[in-house]
Amino acid sequence: MLVPPPRLISQAGAPSFPAGIPQLATDHWIPGNRWLERFRAFEMGWLADADGATQRVPLVLEHAPLVPEQGYQLLVQNDGAIHLRSATERGAWYGLLTLKQQVEVPTSSWSDITDHPALEHRGVMLDVSRCKVPTLDTLFELIDWLAGLKINQVQLYTEHSFAYAGHELVWRDSSPYTAEDIRRIDAYCHARFIELVPNQNSFGHFERWIKHPEYRHLAESPDGFTTPWGTQRDCGSVLRPEPETLALLDDLYTQLLPNFRSRQFNIGCDETFELGQGYSKARCDEQGRTRVYLDFFKQIHARAVRDGHTPMFWGDIIHSSPELIAELPRPITALEWGYEADHPFAERCADFARHDVPFYVCPGTSSWRSIVGRTTNMMANVREAVRVGQHHGAVGCLMTDWGDLGHTQTFPISLPGFVLGASLAWNPSGLNQPGELAAALDQHALYTPGLGAWLLELGRVQDIITSRAFNNSSPFFHLLFTKHYEAWSPTAEEQAACLARYHELAEAFEPLAAACPDARMVDELRLSLAQFRFSLTRDLLDLPGLIEHHRRVWLVRNRPGGLEESLDYFRAEQAPTGNNRIEG
Repeated sequence: MLVPPPRLISQAGAPSFPAGIPQLATDHWIPGNRWLERFRAFEMGWLADADGATQRVPLVLEHAPLVPEQGYQLLVQNDGAIHLRSATERGAWYGLLTLKQQVEVPTSSWSDITDHPALEHRGVMLDVSRCKVPTLDTLFELIDWLAGLKINQVQLYTEHSFAYAGHELVWRDSSPYTAEDIRRIDAYCHARFIELVPNQNSFGHFERWIKHPEYRHLAESPDGFTTPWGTQRDCGSVLRPEPETLALLDDLYTQLLPNFRSRQFNIGCDETFELGQGYSKARCDEQGRTRVYLDFFKQIHARAVRDGHTPMFWGDIIHSSPELIAELPRPITALEWGYEADHPFAERCADFARHDVPFYVCPGTSSWRSIVGRTTNMMANVREAVRVGQHHGAVGCLMTDWGDLGHTQTFPISLPGFVLGASLAWNPSGLNQPGELAAALDQHALYTPGLGAWLLELGRVQDIITSRAFNNSSPFFHLLFTKHYEAWSPTAEEQAACLARYHELAEAFEPLAAACPDARMVDELRLSLAQFRFSLTRDLLDLPGLIEHHRRVWLVRNRPGGLEESLDYFRAEQAPTGNNRIEG
């Protein structure tokens, strides 16, 4: 199957196509031929058929100005050639990616395809601040894979994991990306028609800075604050709205932004929970918290646009006073995020659309705080976000993958969300039939027949537990919190049912593991199973082995910074305070 599913496929009936890759007919191409190097770099060359014979199937490239900017047509003509028509290099690239998928799977006949995306921007955001910082090789491999799904934007969520000069105290233990790293990542993305968008949270989620005495004076509540859920934090997380804070942000932006080609910039500014509990209390009491937030946001925005960037921002706080949406500075792009199946996308997207504020919908992979994923929630969350976003005129979809509380989930757990998000953002009517997502995972992510269905079923086990908490799973809290896991506990019957289902899936995994060509993925899924079993049995004798397995798997794809912090969550006698994202 093709992923993302094209908009229109019609059976052409001929020619028969061998299990190989056609040659390029290089005497035809659209204006500019830089994409030809990309095509060749993708290692698409002719392969012999099963009989060792060769067959030339010419690929004729035609400039078609009426085709949508990111669209293409793949047509079989009477001359026996495959004609790729597009108006732009980007459209040709997407047509070539579809061609690559089409010819990699043996087929008896060819199909005419007419295709273009539903949403202009189709992105993935990776959390590289809690606590995993992927190696460059890992990122490059992931970028290649995302490009194959026609993703055209990547963001690396940053709080402290960029090596800012003069701020070594903050990032020294995180294995941060350097300016040279970012330039290499940016170039790698650009060569695959992916925009690497700079991302630096700029108001909230600054606990990794203000926990240090040298930055404590910039905190709204340096001695801690009360969360909206009534719990106490012993370290502040929000910057105080004052000129010295702007001076710090100016320094960060000056160092970060020149490393990116993108003219977009995600400035974050979400979850400013303690605003009004400290430095700005008097102003918030007099004017209202959202007004104080917006006034300072405008100052951050003014610095962000200085070099020609269009700021993006997380839209949660402005919804506290939706009448203030009309006052948002321009240019701006709102990011409407929500990770539960019942998130009010319809109401909030309508608010942005009503005020002509461009916006993305931002669902999640539901991998974080889950151990093995939350399949049912993820599928409903992504489908509703894209459906509502398209209805209200969203300009993009950004699939988010967070790392709350130690980034304990393994890489394969996020794959279903990435595949579904990329598919629906391109074609909202795709992957809607039972079994289609599993088949897409088998062919385009896991490369093992049956493993996709198994992975989705693993993420459904926790549905047995009726006690739920927002944006997490009950087993996750059992995994990490050795003394305070009683909250959201399953009943004895539910625990037994989960454990029984776990044993069934663990047994079913063995033949799948033997067939899987990626040893890294097999080991990662074994770790996920071990974590899940521990969460259900709470056998502390298993904890040392679990910790070492976590360490080994971590270092295969990620830099060492953040690993010890992640392991502290396993080692702690109770949930650590500070250093964790409150909502996601």
